[in-house]
Amino acid sequence: GAYEDTKGFVRVAETLLEVIILAVVYYLVWRSKYDMFAFAYKGKYVLMALYAMVAYLVFQYTDCTMFGQLNRVDLMIGQIISLLLVNGFTYLQLCLIENALIAWTPMVMLFGIQSVIAVVLIFVFTTLYHKLYAPHNMLLIYGNDQGVGLKFKMDERKDKYRITKLMSADAGLEKICREVRNYDAVVLNDIPAQLRNDILKFCYLKRVRVYVVPKLTDVI
Repeated sequence: GAYEDTKGFVRVAETLLEVIILAVVYYLVWRSKYDMFAFAYKGKYVLMALYAMVAYLVFQYTDCTMFGQLNRVDLMIGQIISLLLVNGFTYLQLCLIENALIAWTPMVMLFGIQSVIAVVLIFVFTTLYHKLYAPHNMLLIYGNDQGVGLKFKMDERKDKYRITKLMSADAGLEKICREVRNYDAVVLNDIPAQLRNDILKFCYLKRVRVYVVPKLTDVI
């Protein structure tokens, strides 16, 4: 819905901003180290635009801009690999333009600067995502004692999930519905099908986010 569309728009905007910053850094390094090419008119800006386009496509292909959804370390590894690919391609492109093997040390310097920028932006964008979208106050409704174990698993990703209260399904629909209104999101784990459906309908009516742990029957 509109909520997911907003998240997608923010992520695309963050990706475009990062790509623009990386392209500007590339342009500055190129002007200071590789400005031996004779480009007519605005040719150098076309070169920068081509770099930005390639970087954006590689980033999208490697899913290294899923800020807030993937672990920061995975994002860093993905972006560093992507920058290696983009800068390697760009170096070959510049060699073809010059029709000679040009110095590779400026590209190494460029890669180092861009890697630092990428790491900083990953932390900034991930933090922004969590502040905007990650639920900070979650209610876990469980059907049996084994269902409580889900809290400990979700606590391993406190950057994404934060369960602040546990509630047994035995409390009944009326009491559960009163409690649900006090939370940003609800997690349903191993509760009877009819009660689960009633809670889902109530959460949908009150626009409360719900996470459901599927049963085998749901998968089938």
